[in-house]
Amino acid sequence: VDKRSGYLKPDKVIPLTVSEKNKEYAAFSHFVAWLDNRYAITSTQQTGPTSLTPTGFKVVGPSVWLIDAAEGKAVIIIGPAKTPEDAGIYKPASDIIVGGKKLYVGEEDSMDAELNDGYVSIWDITDRNVPKFIKRLRPGKELPDDFKMTHELYFTRDGKYVYAQSWGSGHLVKIDSSNDKVVKEFSKQDAGWHMPHGNFVPGSLR
Repeated sequence: VDKRSGYLKPDKVIPLTVSEKNKEYAAFSHFVAWLDNRYAITSTQQTGPTSLTPTGFKVVGPSVWLIDAAEGKAVIIIGPAKTPEDAGIYKPASDIIVGGKKLYVGEEDSMDAELNDGYVSIWDITDRNVPKFIKRLRPGKELPDDFKMTHELYFTRDGKYVYAQSWGSGHLVKIDSSNDKVVKEFSKQDAGWHMPHGNFVPGSLR
């Protein structure tokens, strides 16, 4: 960025390509979380091809990628999951946050006509190249019964808690990051929320 003019000069474009040979790639990256000045993590939402899908290519599905901004490369580090029990990304990954050695992924389902359940998957990223699945918070179990579309996640400033909101059903839950258990639930009946889309914790960086 030119600090005088504000002009932004593109440096490079980093494709999320799984395989040029097999013509597989990931699409619709929604948020990016920087690990340091070189590496970042992003996630993707698209579940299948659209009119913008390059001819002959197929979409790998919801996934998480490690970006090397210096080399201009990205590699898939978490692939799609077929069931909530699988170690992978089950629903389109709407948001991601990193705190300490943990990665939290908000999994929603706004890519289809019908809004379905929302999830939060949690990963150990001590080795950023090989995340380890810790658990997935699920509607009707760890999350409220009608929890849909986990659209945004935020850490508190001290890193002790994570807030996750449900865009589809108007919930906000507070998660203890030490054990990844939900310790408080707020609903649209409590606050009158209707499709909350955007929250912010004072002192947090986003």
